[in-house]
Parts: sequence; structure tokens; C-alpha cells
Amino acid sequence: MANKQKESPFSYFVKNGIGFLKDAKSIWNSLFQSNDVMDHDVMEYREMHKIAHLARCAESFVKALMLIYDEIILFPVFLLMKKVEATENERFQEVKELGRKLKNRAISIEKLEKLNHDPVLNSEIPQIFLKSSEILFSINEKELGNVYKDIYSHLNSFKGKKKSERIKLRKFSDVQKLRVKLTENINMAKYMSDALEALRGTLNLESLDEKVRESIKYMEKNPNIFKNLVNIVNIWFQELIDLLLLTDYLSDATTKGFYPSDINAKNYLDEIREMQSYLMDYLSSMGDYLHTLIKNPEFMEAVNDYYKNIGGNIID
Repeated sequence: MANKQKESPFSYFVKNGIGFLKDAKSIWNSLFQSNDVMDHDVMEYREMHKIAHLARCAESFVKALMLIYDEIILFPVFLLMKKVEATENERFQEVKELGRKLKNRAISIEKLEKLNHDPVLNSEIPQIFLKSSEILFSINEKELGNVYKDIYSHLNSFKGKKKSERIKLRKFSDVQKLRVKLTENINMAKYMSDALEALRGTLNLESLDEKVRESIKYMEKNPNIFKNLVNIVNIWFQELIDLLLLTDYLSDATTKGFYPSDINAKNYLDEIREMQSYLMDYLSSMGDYLHTLIKNPEFMEAVNDYYKNIGGNIID
């Protein structure tokens, strides 16, 4: 475990997530490489242990990124700020208040740990999806509004239910449908003109760093480069929302003790086991990217400054 006293929540949970992933891979390799005939119950126990580590890995990565998840979800709304400010300022303030509460959790390792194994359901994230969908409907962005509303409905269907009830409802096909629907409807390229206009607006800010100002001017004069940048953001937006959905799906596998006697748990865990190779690859890619970030001194300095700034602006 990382040192809570010295590290930011971001680096602390990234390292924990990578640790859980390494443990899962270690069990995976030992199961494949063992030449011994393993007792069935021992095999099942180790499989469950491996799945639990994968689920804890996803949970840790989401906690690491909790500080920015309100901004991730709201990103399409930010690109359409002029429409929002003109029609839905009050509702947007409600979403910002939910984001403030989310950030209040995210600046503290202890507060994040109090979310237990359900960082998505136990936080403001479902409500941010709901309120954002209402804003999107109000500015006639119905397709994305429907996706956000569906994500909220999916997450909310598990809220308040006992674990034994949730595992009956857990289906990866439901998660996959939402992911596909999001891919089909979250095309940032269609917001290009709005995004460029928003960029131009930032040039008038006196507090803008001169290097940033020059970069914005360059992208304004070279819209193809800006388009490529937006497409990259589009991919990462999808990846980070996918991580939320997968983390919620895996959340009931983070603890052991009910497998294989409960048939519903067995079906749920067998489904996870069928796609564990995909999950391992997905979380490995995410872990590699996050690991490069915590090894970058300039990035981590900026992250720590961000934590200090957010902490100084939050009043409990």
C-alpha cells in the first residue's frame, strides 16, 4: 500500500490499482503454468481471488480519477456552454454543486476509501449523469441526452439493493449496450465549431498563461490539428466512461465468501471469468497509461497543485 501521508489520492490509488492488477496476473500465470492437478475447490477459490483483484484494480483506478469525473461527464456540455448559459444556467449550477461534492470526496484518501467497493454508486456520479442529461435535452442534444439518461437509469437500478439482489441483475450485455450507444452518439467532432469558439473566448482571459495563449492561437489557425486533438479527447472520454461502467459491473466481485454456493453469484462470476482476458488487457492498458503519468514529475506537480487549489476552494 502507498503511504497515505505523503502521496496524493491520484498516485495512491493508481499504485494500489496496479498492485491489484499484478496480483491478478500472478494468479492467472500460476493457474496456466502449474503442472499439478489442482483440487477443484482450490482452483475455484483462486479464480475468485483473481477476479476480486481485477475488480479492486478497476475500483482503485476510478478512485484515482474521481477528481475529474464531473468534468469528464460534463465535457460535451462545456463545449456547448453558450447554449447552456443562455437556457439552463440554474440547472448547470446544480450540476456544478454535485461536482463540488464529488471533488470534496476526491481530495481525501480517507473520504474515497469510505466509498467502499462502490465508488460509482456511492458517489454523486449517477446524479451528475441525470442532471447533465436534463441540460442536454434542454439544448436539443437529444441523442447524447438519452445516452446519459440510460446510464443514470442503469446505475440507479442497483442503488440501495442488497448484494444478493444486485448480482441477479448484473449482465455484461447491458453494460456493452450502453458502451456501444455512447460510442455511436458521443462524436466530439460535431462540436468543432462550438469548441473553436470556446477556445477563442479564452484568449481574452488576462490570467491565461502566455504559452497556453500561443498554443490556442496555433490551433485556431490550424483547425485540422485541433480536430485531431478533439478526436483524441473523444477516445479518452469514451475510455473513462467505459471504466465507470465496468467498475460498477465488477463491484460485487470485489469481495469473496459467497462463491460458489450462491447460483446467482456463480453465474455472475462465470460471466466475468469468460471475459477476464479482455478485462486484463483493458485494465493493463489503463494501468500503463496512469503509471506513466505518476512517473512524470511535471505532471504530478500540476496534479498536486490542482489538489491544493481545489482543497482551498472547497468549504465543507
